[in-house]
Amino acid sequence: MLKKHHTDNLIKLAEDRFLKNNIKNQKILKKAWLQSMYFRFYSEFELKNDVIYNGDSVLSDLPETGVMFVSNCEAYQIDTMLLYRRLMTSPGYSVLEPKTNLSTLCVPETFRYLTDQRALEYFDCIPHPATASANISKYSTLRAIVRSLQTGWLLNFPSPEGLNTTLSVHASVAPFIKRIRPIIVPIHIDGTKDTFGSGVRSIHNEVKKIEVTFKKPLKIDYSEHPEVISTQISCATRSAEK
Repeated sequence: MLKKHHTDNLIKLAEDRFLKNNIKNQKILKKAWLQSMYFRFYSEFELKNDVIYNGDSVLSDLPETGVMFVSNCEAYQIDTMLLYRRLMTSPGYSVLEPKTNLSTLCVPETFRYLTDQRALEYFDCIPHPATASANISKYSTLRAIVRSLQTGWLLNFPSPEGLNTTLSVHASVAPFIKRIRPIIVPIHIDGTKDTFGSGVRSIHNEVKKIEVTFKKPLKIDYSEHPEVISTQISCATRSAEK
C-alpha cells in the first residue's frame, strides 16, 4: 500500500508532467474549468433570476488583446463569475469553444474552491491585496498583469466587499494603466448584493433583476496623474448611466 507521501509525490509528478511548461494542456484545463463554471452557475443566474446585459455589443468591437475591464463591486465572488460567463462567450466564442485568454485581478477568496496557489496560476487568476490601502509590489504579480494584457483581456476586479467600493482601481494599479495604456472598458453591476448577499446562492425565492452594463471604452489622458485616471475610471464604474 502506498504511503501518503508517496501518493502525494505521484500526484505532484502527474500535475507537473501534464501542466508544467505545457501551454496546450493548460489551455485544455482552463477551457474545461470555464465550461464547468458556466454550467455550475447557470441555474442561480439564468433560471432563478432575470439577468440583463446592457451595452455588451461593445465586446464585438474590441481587439483580442490589451483590454482591461473594470467593474464596481457588490458581491465580488458572484460579480466575478457573472462577468466571466459573459466574457467567455463574447462574439466569436461559445460555451463549447469559450474565450480562454481571460485573466482576472482579484482577491484570492474570490475562487475559494481553488485552494492550491498553482491552480490560480493555471487559470490566470492574479491575486491582489485584500485591502484598498495595500500596495501591489510583487514583481511576479506585476509581470502577470502585463502578460495578461499582452495576451488577452484582463478583468480588474474591484476592492473587496465591505471596503470603499467607489474606488474600483487600486492606487497601485493606476500607474501601470498609465504606463501600459490598455483599452479601459467600465462595467456597472446592479442587483447581485440584493440577490445573493455574501454567498453564491440566491437568498430570495422570487425572481430578482440583475443588470450588467458594459460601457464604451474610456478616453483617457495618460499624461494625467494616476490618481486622476483612477478617479475617472471609478466614476464610470459606479455610475448606472448607460
